[in-house]
Parts: sequence; C-alpha cells; structure tokens
Amino acid sequence: MASSIEDFLEEYSRTLHAPLALVLCISGACGHLITIAILSRMLNPTNAFLISMSCSQLALCVNFLYSTLFKFASEELCQPFFFSYYMAKSMHLSVTLSALVNISAVFHVVGLSLIRYKSLSALANINSTQQWFSYQKFRLIVITIYVSVAIFAPFIYFTSEVELLPEKIECAIKYPELRGQPVYELRFSPNPILQSLTIWLFHLCAKIIPAIILCLMTILILKKLKQIQELSARFATVEREKAYQLTTNFILIIMFIFIIVELPQGLIGILSTVFDVAEFFYHLG
Repeated sequence: MASSIEDFLEEYSRTLHAPLALVLCISGACGHLITIAILSRMLNPTNAFLISMSCSQLALCVNFLYSTLFKFASEELCQPFFFSYYMAKSMHLSVTLSALVNISAVFHVVGLSLIRYKSLSALANINSTQQWFSYQKFRLIVITIYVSVAIFAPFIYFTSEVELLPEKIECAIKYPELRGQPVYELRFSPNPILQSLTIWLFHLCAKIIPAIILCLMTILILKKLKQIQELSARFATVEREKAYQLTTNFILIIMFIFIIVELPQGLIGILSTVFDVAEFFYHLG
C-alpha cells in the first residue's frame, strides 16, 4: 500500500504537477488582473479592499509559477544554470514571499468576512443611514493585515538556508556528465526548534485559526441574512434585496473555498511535526 502511494506521488510529481500548476497559475493570474482592472473603474472602499486581496492572490500565482518552473528545471531537466548560488537564493526569497502572500490572502478573506458581517449588521439597523465601510477603515484594515504579515517574515526566512553540496545525486544518476559538479540548494535550517516553531506558527495562525474564524463568520452571516429577510420591508425594491443577497452569497463562496483549501493544509502541516509526511508534501509541490 505504501509503495503504491509513493509510486503515485512520484508519477504525479513527475508528469502532472508542473502542467497543472502552469494552467492554474496562468489562469488565476489572468483572472485577478481582469478583476483588478474592472474594480479599478468602480472604485469604492469595498472594491479597493477586493483589489488589495486580488493583488495578494496575483502575487501568489506568479510566485508559485516561478517556484514550480524552478523545481522542474532543476530537478527534472537538471539545468546547471539553476545550481548557482544566486538562483538558489532567488528560490529562498520565492519560498519566503510565497508564504507571506499566502498569509496576506487568507487574512484578506477573514477581513472580508468581518467587513461583510458588519455591513449586514448596519443594514439591518433601522437607524442606519450611512455606509459603514469607509476609506479610513479600509486603510486601517489593510495596514493591520500587512503589519501582521510582516511579523511572520523573519521566522519564515530563517527557517531555510542555501547550502553547497558536492553534487545533485538525482541529476548525476540521470546525467553522468553532472557528476562531481557542486550545486547550491535550498535546505531547512539545521535548528529543529526553529523549524517546528515556524511550522506551528504558520499553520496555526495562517490556516487553522483563520479557517475556524471563517466557519464561525459563515454561520453569523447566514443568521444576519435571515434577519434582513425578515426585515425586507426596509428595502425600497426587491432588486436591492436580491443584489445584497447575491453579493453576500459570492463572498460566502470565497470563504468556503478558503476553508476547504486552507484547513486541510494546516492540519497536515501540524501533523508533519509529529509524523513523517515531508515526502508527501514534497511530491505534491
């Protein structure tokens, strides 16, 4: 059974991961570029926040595309150009940036859920006549998100380091002319405490806890929607109520997607500090 899983993961890593990542990253990047372009023409505090969220997702797509192509070129094609110190260092920065923009994207979705709930609460308030979410609140929330993300940067950066190896064994086997050629590779820091601390900090604060918050906010938003429907006389037209329902449903879909993507990753990441699942992570990219 274990052998079958290893064979599947090896085949997936070799044949499917790179083209799949290529398609997803390019289509995702194009989608976010279109989103940014459209929302920029209808600028308001909410759309400005969505633009900021799309920028994080766009950076994540572009960065993951680079790391996937780097992995394919260095490990499958064994191109010596990717064995240099500066290329390995670029991968070090790429790994750090990937984690940071991933955290930023997750925090944006959590922020979006909180903004939507507060907006629905203001809408349900009979005495409410002004829009709750202003540019001042937008700047405050975005600054808070990026300052929070910056706190993770030192932990993630120093968890990995560039190391000089006498040769790349896998490439030396496939290409005998590469035997004895020194290579620079990105490796985990030899400090196991730093490794475990970063893994727990990243997966708890950037995946598990945000996913739990999103689950709770989903319940609260659905309750608030029900309350608004009971006060539907507040709306001047049926179309306005449908528009709010449609927008909220769209946000709920975004929240649900993040929950099903981030929560399993967080749980597996935490388990990796107890069980040996590093090979599983490696082959899945």
